[in-house]
Amino acid sequence: MEDRHTSHHFRKRKNESQKQGDKHTKSSFPKLALLCDCLSHLTLSLQTDRGPCPDHKYFKPLMNHAAEMVYIRRLLGDAGFDAEHHHVWARQRHGTEAIIPATAGRPTHKPFKGKHRRMMKERWEEYKKAYGQRWQVETVNSMLKRLLGSALRAVRHWSRCREMALRMLTLNIMIIGAAM
Repeated sequence: MEDRHTSHHFRKRKNESQKQGDKHTKSSFPKLALLCDCLSHLTLSLQTDRGPCPDHKYFKPLMNHAAEMVYIRRLLGDAGFDAEHHHVWARQRHGTEAIIPATAGRPTHKPFKGKHRRMMKERWEEYKKAYGQRWQVETVNSMLKRLLGSALRAVRHWSRCREMALRMLTLNIMIIGAAM
């Protein structure tokens, strides 16, 4: 989401062409983490925050909230959620198979220490087809920005968080309405 009507990319390109510094340097931005259903594109859970910050802290709250409403057999997670404790927690707490690409950070030939992360790396070709549906969450992001706009009108952080949550609720209602 954008905190104003001109995108960060546009402001950066404009400054590069003018060869001068931006008066409005971008140190933080509104951040939206989603857990979506791949078939219906409905958002089951969301977390709003201020970025930049790592994604891993959203994994458990998103999963807990969504699991209250539906059983999640398989979760396709972004590489930002890659951690052994997330795989273990999803399986033990919710009976969910988490498919998250194992990333080492730095290039290495050492095997991963955790059982689940090692299995993700070794059997990635088997999981690749299922993980290919993770782009559906990017479709939801695109739908949100295309149909409801990416520029937030709110100025304060908590107001932006409320606005992002209301936009996701509105998008869910639009999806349900279109299905009827």
